[in-house]
Amino acid sequence: MALSIDSIGIGIGSSIMGLNPFLFPILVASFQLFFLSLGGYLGKKIKDISNIPENIWGIVSGILLIFVGISKVVF
Repeated sequence: MALSIDSIGIGIGSSIMGLNPFLFPILVASFQLFFLSLGGYLGKKIKDISNIPENIWGIVSGILLIFVGISKVVF
């Protein structure tokens, strides 16, 4: 949901810059699908090779989401 709300700002900014309104959403969706799939794949591989308990992974994912949120605000 947060990424979708963030896309509103990106859409407004891209239209102000004069980017193609039809190509840009396709590229954004393609990159989001790619990176979500890559993250899921890497997450499964890391989980399979590590001996960290299952409940710790929930904490790690929460910390990563907080880091992404802070980086969106700062940068």
